Amino acid sequence: MKKLLVVLLSLGLLAAFSIPAFAVDVKISGEYRIRGWYDNNPSMLDKNTAIAGVKQSSVAFFDQRLRVQTELQIAEGLTLTTRFDALEKKWGDTTAGTGTYNNAGLGPGPAFGGVAGGDSEGRSVTASSLQQENIEFERVYLTFRTPIGLWMVGYQNFSTWGPDTGNSSTTRPGIKYIVPIGNLMIVAAVEKGLETSVGTNLGSWSDADSNIYDLGAIYKFQGGDTGIMFQNVQNSSTRTLPAVPTMTGPYKLNFTVANPYLRGTFGPVFIETEGAYLWGSAKMDQLVAGVPDQDVEELAFFGHARVNLAPVYFGGYFGFATGDDPNTKDKVEGGWLKALKLGRDFMPCLMLFNDDYATQFAGAKGVASLGSYMDNMYFYQVYVGAKPTDKLDIKASYTYATAEKAPKGYISKKFGQEIDLTASYKIYDNLSYMIGTAYFITGDYFKGTDSSAKTDNDYMLLNKLTLNF
Repeated sequence: MKKLLVVLLSLGLLAAFSIPAFAVDVKISGEYRIRGWYDNNPSMLDKNTAIAGVKQSSVAFFDQRLRVQTELQIAEGLTLTTRFDALEKKWGDTTAGTGTYNNAGLGPGPAFGGVAGGDSEGRSVTASSLQQENIEFERVYLTFRTPIGLWMVGYQNFSTWGPDTGNSSTTRPGIKYIVPIGNLMIVAAVEKGLETSVGTNLGSWSDADSNIYDLGAIYKFQGGDTGIMFQNVQNSSTRTLPAVPTMTGPYKLNFTVANPYLRGTFGPVFIETEGAYLWGSAKMDQLVAGVPDQDVEELAFFGHARVNLAPVYFGGYFGFATGDDPNTKDKVEGGWLKALKLGRDFMPCLMLFNDDYATQFAGAKGVASLGSYMDNMYFYQVYVGAKPTDKLDIKASYTYATAEKAPKGYISKKFGQEIDLTASYKIYDNLSYMIGTAYFITGDYFKGTDSSAKTDNDYMLLNKLTLNF
């Protein structure tokens, strides 16, 4: 028996030493957040107004999310990255989730054939089930260096370029190629928006895919960087053009977006600017009575300046994006930033144009109109803050916003005004607590076409505990 054990042990050791070494370095990072919400009047209607026989009321709840990213370094220059969200839900809510992937076109939601309420990962889910995921992997991609550049292949982060004003951190499958040349970096990518087959949901139309082709460059200089990205969008999956409700029938979108930016720190002053110009066409695949081909176009600009005079800082934002003129039947001059789902990462207020807020309270008449994306608007904000210690940050802001063009029949362009006050404290280096309040002065834009509608102001309280690791 002893001889047999010695032989087996020897064979085991021989096998172990004969197996090629396979060392994997693992890096895990992520975030766990818990948020408490209170909204006094999410409908922004007069509280005596009844919808389906029910008067308006306040809403309060807690929600949470665990996000974990794992990077496996297989070899020098070769990495496999994954990311998942877990228990993304409201406390005490047992509603089953329906987080199926349906990234129709360039982003989630009704634009480009998606489903209303889709989230940033392209899941076609209703507003109530957005927070009901138990666990869902969102990203998996390879990163590897070669003598001719860096490659990233798989489900990864797209729609992130320059300042947050136009970023959405959207997950899509694709191939990204990066070539550094001194201070210059060239970026090229192919993104897959939607892949469909004949006979699934598009009848007899065979060309039903959507693809995005990217080519950009970034130049880094002391204290900042500048860049420009060109995106060509070819989308045949659309059924209804969001900005033109009269347009029916199948058509093909083909347009280009030019997206330059500049940001830098000059002494105590930080400046960032970003622009976007979109042009192209929407061609009908068949003749529809009274519906012409459409030219598509939009111009947008964002600017931000901040002065740091420790412990005090102050600054302001300006934003502009053209809206669609309802009187031009052969052109769509606005609405494309929203259709492209650009700017989800940029949340300048606690309520207005805040994706977190719109996701939590979507469905109410006023909140749905506040939306997640800055489009068809003039946006002005000033803010001031103080950091009396390294752990405490207090900030106050005032925001005013209007539509650039009122939709057909609307009685007003005025979105409204918002006053925000927030305080953030670092309990540990990796654990912070934030409390904030917002007061929204509702503009007549939210009356829509009904001049007799009664709106009311709203205020919201938010507190958030965030662990970063």
